[in-house]
Amino acid sequence: SAPLYISLGYAYERTGQEEEAKKAYQWALNSARQLGRDTFPAREALLNIMAELEEWQLLIPLLEDALSDRPSHAYFWYLLAEAYRFTDRPDDALEAADRAIALDTRRWVYFSARSLILLGKGEFYRALADLDEVVRGADSYAWGWHRRGICLNRLGRHRQAMACFELAIGLNLKYAETALELVKAACECDEYNQAQRGAALYSELNGDPQKIAPWLSRMSRMVPKEKGSRG
Repeated sequence: SAPLYISLGYAYERTGQEEEAKKAYQWALNSARQLGRDTFPAREALLNIMAELEEWQLLIPLLEDALSDRPSHAYFWYLLAEAYRFTDRPDDALEAADRAIALDTRRWVYFSARSLILLGKGEFYRALADLDEVVRGADSYAWGWHRRGICLNRLGRHRQAMACFELAIGLNLKYAETALELVKAACECDEYNQAQRGAALYSELNGDPQKIAPWLSRMSRMVPKEKGSRG
């Protein structure tokens, strides 16, 4: 029966056998259809595992079908936004993310997903508003601080951006681009010590030397500040 197949799928998931779990959820869905039972539990489990497997192209028609039955299901809209984003359909992704958030403003992950779409479209003001929601809901989420810093840097608010990158690094985000963005923000603020710290981390993380070269040149013309300096 469908509930047994779903239980089997959960067991496969717990042991890292995602492909077997997917098969079990598909059996559950088929069984529910054949018996005229509620297909939603099996369908939801199947959609979740396909998202885990990043089968985005295959997910789109299944999610569109699921939403034709349950248009008020915010999580399905979120998954559809992710599927559209990963298949290079940013306008559709943004519309789906908007629908998810209109239905449920409590889940910061929906704002996080929309911020990625907006960043890709260069809409930094809107992305920043979403990232404010992300860090409010998950202040230990390093990627939220990283992306917030990106927005602030692009909007010319470099000192605030610098603080975001410092927070992301403090949360153990080991990403060369975060270090590089810290260097850029620090250079714009004439903060040599922080620029130097970012450059050292960038090197430690094996960042591309060509990307940082112009900023190292700029740093060479900056004056290090003494500890306790008010300048």
